[in-house]
Parts: sequence; C-alpha cells; structure tokens
Amino acid sequence: TTRILIKISHNARLSNVMLRMKEHGRVIENITLGKLGVFILEVPENQMEEKISELRNLSGVGLVEPDYPVRALDTFPNDPNFPSQYALTAIRAPQGWDISTGSSSVTIAILDSGVDLNHLDLAGKIAQGYDFINNDSVPFDDYGHGTHVTGIAAAWGNNGLDIAGVSWGARILPVKVLDGSGNGTFSGVSAGIIWATDQGAQIINMSLGGSNFSQILQDAVSYADSRGV
Repeated sequence: TTRILIKISHNARLSNVMLRMKEHGRVIENITLGKLGVFILEVPENQMEEKISELRNLSGVGLVEPDYPVRALDTFPNDPNFPSQYALTAIRAPQGWDISTGSSSVTIAILDSGVDLNHLDLAGKIAQGYDFINNDSVPFDDYGHGTHVTGIAAAWGNNGLDIAGVSWGARILPVKVLDGSGNGTFSGVSAGIIWATDQGAQIINMSLGGSNFSQILQDAVSYADSRGV
C-alpha cells in the first residue's frame, strides 16, 4: 500500500467527505495534521494515480497529493580526522561565547531520526519529545543522524567531553520523523513541525529533504512561521 494526503476544503461538511474518502481506501486520522484539515488515505500502490485523480474530483476536497518520501541529508566523509575538523572558529563561535553560551529559555526542536536520550554531552537539556515513526513518546535515535545534528546545535561546551555545540545552554526538543534507515514522509515531517510549534519550540531544525513540492508541508511551515518559529 501507499499513502495519499487529502486536505478538506474549509466550507466542506467533514462527515460527508469522510464517507466518500472511505470508498477509496483506509482513512487514517492524524490529530496533529487535522489542525491543517489534512487526512491520510491508504490505498493499493498500483492504484495511487487513479485514486488521486478520483479524489481530486470529490466535492469538499481542496487538495490531494502523494505522501512523498524524505530522508536525512548530509555527507559524512570517512577521513579519519574528519571529526576534529568542525571549524567553529569559522563562524566566530569563540567570540560569540564571550557574550553568551546559550540560554535554557531557548528550545531547539530537532526533526530527525531522534536523539540518544542517554548521551552524557546532552544531559539535562532534552525536553520530552515525540516519535512520529512509532507513535510514542520515546524519540530514541536508531540511526545516529539526529544525535549528530543535535550535538552540533547544542552539546554542552567546556565540559571536557566529546564536542562543543553552538548553543551550550539551549534545550533540545527531539522529534523523531525519520526511521532507522534515515527515511520518512512529508506527512510525518508536517506533523512534527506542527507538534514542535505547539510545544513552544522557538527554532526548528530539519537536516532532511525530498525531491517533490508539497503544499501540505508548505502549510505546516506557514503554521510555524505565523507563530514566530
């Protein structure tokens, strides 16, 4: 099976549209995406194009698009000294740390493969996050990418351990939207953006991407942007 994202028109009667959608596949209601008026429909993969065409003609349906894939981005070279080459001096971080090393009043949401919740260099700074891959409240990193990104953003500095992040004092909100292979979907990323915004994150970091445009993902970004994130 594959998934299709459907956005309901503002003036549509939801119950009527839901009945019509159920004739085309299995409707998956997502409370978070529901804030955008978006539902997920699971259909046979070989019928996706046909279903999209049919759904676009349904009264009350404002937008239909595939639930496009995303994956973690970054190239990690295998040079043995690469871990020592992060040039924080290039962004004048030491000069910045003379002014501030970051505040716990700032929360950075990391939408990625999760975070190593037991990592000593992140101790005491991880807020209660969420796992949109397994739909639970334990966004543990089973791929490594999310922990790597989190360390760059906010690992404790000047503690004699591992690396120094850019903002030592910032809190981290881990939001797992990528699986153990670094793969995810636009629906998961969109839900993560909305959830992180509602949890009070001031900054959302996404070191991931896909090759398609998604209006629903754009709507989620606009949701965050309109709230100052």
